[in-house]
Amino acid sequence: MEGIGGRRPAPRYFGDSIRSGRVLSEEERAAENVYIQKMEREKLEKLRRKADQEKADAAKRAVAGKGDKKDEGPRPN
Repeated sequence: MEGIGGRRPAPRYFGDSIRSGRVLSEEERAAENVYIQKMEREKLEKLRRKADQEKADAAKRAVAGKGDKKDEGPRPN
């Protein structure tokens, strides 16, 4: 069962509506869509923060690596 454009339909987080077999009202669908969008935004924000943190850690390692290489060079007399 595929939705428009070959995408799977969005999961229904309000499980009672599925178990009872009733159709969601317009207000319930709107509330569900808001909830789904909120969850998606939070997930994307979490991934963005994780990527930013990894980028910062990589930069710190690069700076630390350059500092180590300076100490390993030949010493002047």
